[in-house]
Parts: sequence; C-alpha cells; structure tokens
Amino acid sequence: MAVASGTLMSILVLVALSLREGSRLSGFFAENSYVLAHGRNIVNVIIVDFRGMDTLGEITVLALAGVGVYTLLKLKPEDSEAIKMPES
Repeated sequence: MAVASGTLMSILVLVALSLREGSRLSGFFAENSYVLAHGRNIVNVIIVDFRGMDTLGEITVLALAGVGVYTLLKLKPEDSEAIKMPES
C-alpha cells in the first residue's frame, strides 16, 4: 500500500511539474506596480496596495492571537492554600 501510494504521488508530482505554465499575474503586477500604485518595490506594492484588505485581516488575526497569548501568560492561578477542600 505504501509503495502504491508513493508511486501515485510521484507520478502526480512529475505530471504537475511537466505542465508548468507561466503565471499571468506576475506580468500584470510587474507592469502596473509603478503605474497604478506608484511604487517601485513590487512585493510591497502587492502586499500593501493590491492586497491591502487581506493583509489587514492577517494583521488583525495575528494581533488577536498575541493578545490571547499575553493574557494567558499573565493569568495567575489563585493561591493553592486559599482553595482547600472542606474536610468531612
């Protein structure tokens, strides 16, 4: 079963690599980064101008995760002596 799965995945990867086609978006971003967004750094123009709302959403998720981690680190358990089981 493992050999069959490995062979199948290898064939799929080889087929996918042989069908490689040029990206249509890379030319668009290269031509329009300075014209539409007035930026020379294509990566920054894509992140900030063309995908601004997506980037804002990612930053929001990371900030909320950071606040959650900070809250968990600052959360102190109550004193163990104050919580005692009643003796019967």
